[in-house]
Amino acid sequence: MVDKKVSREIRKQIKRSTNSMSKELKEMVKEMVRPTNQNLREDILSDIWAANKKVVDGKWYIELSQVCDIIGGKDE
Repeated sequence: MVDKKVSREIRKQIKRSTNSMSKELKEMVKEMVRPTNQNLREDILSDIWAANKKVVDGKWYIELSQVCDIIGGKDE
């Protein structure tokens, strides 16, 4: 049988290696997702900017329903 100390040490080493692997994976996923989030944000802002605007007292406004459609991904 495996001694309790040896067993405990094995579990510690496994936990350390899996924690470090999970940290590395999290960082990799962040790096993969970050550009997508930036592109998505730019696309949404571009679509909002392209929406039909109304000018009131020199300020531009768009309907909230248009913004909801853009964010929700509905086509016009």
